[in-house]
Amino acid sequence: MKLNSKNLSLPEDFVVVLSIFILALIFILNNFPLLFQQKLFAPYEFLVLFFFVIFVSTFIVFLLYLYPRLNKSNSNVSYSLLENDLALLKSDSKKYFLQLFRLEYSDFDRLNQFNQFFDFLYKSGISMKLIADIYSQPNNHRNFEILILAYEEIQGDIKQEYIPIIKEKFNSFLIASKAYSNFISLTRLEGSSLLSSLNLYFLSKKETTNHNLEEQKNLGKVLASLFLPSPSADFVNGISIASKRKENLRGVILGKQLYKGEFCGELVLPIDSLFKHSVIVGVTGSGKSTTNKQLLKELNKLGFHFLLFDFHDEYDQEFSIFTSSFVFRFLGETSVDFLSPFEMKDFSNHVSIVTDVFNNVYSFSPSQFFVFRDVLSSELAYSKVNKARPTIKGVVDRLESYEPKSFYENETKFSLLRRLKLLSEGEGNKIFAASNLLKINDFLNKNVILKISDIKDSDLRKLTVSLLLALIYEYRLVNGPDNVGHFISLEEAQNFVPFRNRTDEASIYEKMFFEMRKYKESLILIAQFPSQIYPDLFKSCEVKIVHRLFSAGDAALIEDILGIDKNILEQLKSLPVGRALVFLPSNRSPITVQVNEN
Repeated sequence: MKLNSKNLSLPEDFVVVLSIFILALIFILNNFPLLFQQKLFAPYEFLVLFFFVIFVSTFIVFLLYLYPRLNKSNSNVSYSLLENDLALLKSDSKKYFLQLFRLEYSDFDRLNQFNQFFDFLYKSGISMKLIADIYSQPNNHRNFEILILAYEEIQGDIKQEYIPIIKEKFNSFLIASKAYSNFISLTRLEGSSLLSSLNLYFLSKKETTNHNLEEQKNLGKVLASLFLPSPSADFVNGISIASKRKENLRGVILGKQLYKGEFCGELVLPIDSLFKHSVIVGVTGSGKSTTNKQLLKELNKLGFHFLLFDFHDEYDQEFSIFTSSFVFRFLGETSVDFLSPFEMKDFSNHVSIVTDVFNNVYSFSPSQFFVFRDVLSSELAYSKVNKARPTIKGVVDRLESYEPKSFYENETKFSLLRRLKLLSEGEGNKIFAASNLLKINDFLNKNVILKISDIKDSDLRKLTVSLLLALIYEYRLVNGPDNVGHFISLEEAQNFVPFRNRTDEASIYEKMFFEMRKYKESLILIAQFPSQIYPDLFKSCEVKIVHRLFSAGDAALIEDILGIDKNILEQLKSLPVGRALVFLPSNRSPITVQVNEN
């Protein structure tokens, strides 16, 4: 069969420069000898010299700019039509059969089903090589055009009998798409539409801009491109198609997506995913706090309240004003009512929760656990009968009057006193004994920034945060879920849900974490490394935002926790400040995003 060849044409700018070059050369050849014989009038001498300068200039432009482009354009790639819907690509020593399919689509939610579609192809035994490109339409950026290029490499000479075999293989892809679902409707490109669309794949970026301007205008901006070595690979790699704004889509704008080094639209995190907990990790200075601020600002815009534990005094007055946040400081003027945080009918569960928190912070022995629980129960029972407010000082006083029944109990009593007395004196007194007390619901009905940085003692910090988390959990157990949804942003998360072996007993915080989401109490955990957090808990976070990581010692562990390979791990080591890889359940590959500056 005779091939209707369509090789790449000469660039227009090359033709213009070449024409000027030839005219200047002809003029100079005719007149330059007369210049040296001094047979020309003065004005004409300047004209000859002017054309000589033009000649040299165009020659330099040709050597430095146009010749490399011409050589690249005409030597590497050519393509032609074998049949109206089948093309042949020749690239150096390789040859390929090509067919191109188009799909126009506007349903964001269903675009994610293409991953499942390619899995379906793989399981059906259809083995093909594909390139998928996604274009936004310029007049309506909520619609997309998807071009799927099916290709098959040819070994040896091209033979006529190859064509029906290849076409049958390509047809199996089209038939499978119709069998899979009605929402996948592919159109096979033919003739001039096929050839013009192939330009988008095989011309360089600069040539595509110059010679296919109309096609570029019609197709819009390329959003994603991926070679698919097998149908089981992802349809879209490293980009979120569901990120465009829709009237009925509620989401948090995190920043600009990057694909192949270019920005390609905003990344919008779905609220439903954020409700199922999030985690932000990265080394110091990589941009974790900036990311957290962006999340909280966006959540505030959508009408959600948050509680932020500020460990490092990084959330300034500007942030608190922007989010209309109440800033709570531990300076002795106001305190949290830790022992009677809200109205309750049964103290038994409350006693268990508070005792578990103290045990987690101070690592009680069994006897210390028993004695503390006993004196705490006595203080709460007394306050209920006498309608008084239970206090930490009251617990300490009851412990001092506790009568030990053995030498061992006496040692237990005094070891507890050495720890608990600190809570009713000095810095502990500012936290637990202020006259102006706030209830837990005071922290849940508005945006609150807790300045944990005011507390210097590390044990007091951990105890304060732990008690607040536990009491919020208890409040939800008693009063039910939040009607709208509430978010808790927790820095230094490794101190509360640290890495542990699966054989070790789960802490109260892990139990809270796994149960909180059903009460619409969502956590945003922040730490330096994924390996610092209990792996099962990290994996269960639906949104994972990973900034720059250095992983000399625990590379294998990080790869397992994030589900990535060594190539992506190497990429994480060199991310600039403010850039992150985002892992979402709807995308099998991470999305590169430049987080918006606050």
